[in-house]
Amino acid sequence: MNRARSLLSSLSLGAFALASLVSSAPLAGCGAEPRVVRVYDGRIVLGRYVSPDAYAAFMRGALAEEGGDLKGALTAYAMVAENDDDDPEVFTRIGEVRCKLDPKDGVADRAFERALKLDPTYAGTLAAKARCSLARGRTEEAADFARRAAAQDPTNVEIGALVVRADAGRPDPASRERAIALTLAHGENAAAWDALIAWGRGHRDAELVARGLEGLVRAAPARSVELERGALALLAGGELLLARRVASAVADSPREMAVIGPRDATVARLAVDEALARGDSKTALARATRGHVSLPEVAARALLLDKKDIAATVAAFAGDADPGSSGAAMVKASLKDTNGKSPPREMGAHVTDQPPEICALVFADRLASAAGSDVARQWLARITRTPMPPRDPLAGPLALDLASRGVLPVADLPADLRASVQRAHAAE
Repeated sequence: MNRARSLLSSLSLGAFALASLVSSAPLAGCGAEPRVVRVYDGRIVLGRYVSPDAYAAFMRGALAEEGGDLKGALTAYAMVAENDDDDPEVFTRIGEVRCKLDPKDGVADRAFERALKLDPTYAGTLAAKARCSLARGRTEEAADFARRAAAQDPTNVEIGALVVRADAGRPDPASRERAIALTLAHGENAAAWDALIAWGRGHRDAELVARGLEGLVRAAPARSVELERGALALLAGGELLLARRVASAVADSPREMAVIGPRDATVARLAVDEALARGDSKTALARATRGHVSLPEVAARALLLDKKDIAATVAAFAGDADPGSSGAAMVKASLKDTNGKSPPREMGAHVTDQPPEICALVFADRLASAAGSDVARQWLARITRTPMPPRDPLAGPLALDLASRGVLPVADLPADLRASVQRAHAAE
């Protein structure tokens, strides 16, 4: 008989359904197998009698597995199997845990075989076998088991996501549409978005990766740190606009979703840059506040993005708020230079704060154009700056350009940029 979820499995997934017993007294006729009535997710389920010891051992195993204690889970499931050897879920769990511990473990295969012998149509076993095949790199086998599982439990989102993940390494033209369709039908479920990300990465489809990360911001806001890493990975892969999109989704998430951040300094700046590039100063300033990006830096970033009106407005506001802000003064002077006036070379002689590095680099760039690289280098050497974050998509390229022109010593570059210069020299 096909079972979409076994009794023991329902106990692990149904918020301790053991407490929801309608009657613990076995219902049995003369010579019949004892049966019990339980309530699971509001449904009355008639099932066979399972001993309290088996229940307790299974719950210990499920909790241990969820907590990452795989060896403890395996010990508990083995105890269940000793007392209840005709439930495929127990052997499915044993096979899956063994595969997690060691994908090459042949005992895992024997456990799956035992489970499928008990019920060859049980979706839980078929799905677990698919996951194990994926861990072994057997994508064709994984896809076959995943589809068989989906056929038995077509409404299960987790299994639908597994089919998409199995397709991530296969050249199936229709699989992209299936991956997208799953998120349209189940956008509230993180598994659907995880599957879309896996498919996108497997097929080097950065657009789908970004879409999946954006969806996860809504479906799994507690994973915002992971999503920020996804934005940085897109940036590292040369997908600047997509990285900005994902960073913006994190930065704009409603406070009630309990997303703290952006935490990463580069992600915070990606979000600010996305708004500035669109000319949306209000959103840029809101994201800057949330991501702890200073006003002088916002002004400098606007200038580098050729948004001079925003740069002038924000620099003026920053200067009014803090007359001693050298960063704001540097942006103002740089704006004057863009209008055909030479910036004052003496600026910085009496700087008492530590301006954002991007502000000093912007001014040094303008000074070098107006007065020469030597003058700009001498000026920049006198300024103590607040360092730029790693992989800054605006300050980093500007720093490299200034280093190539002799304005900024290579030794003063951030470690990640210095390494890239050294690799370039080694390749020459």
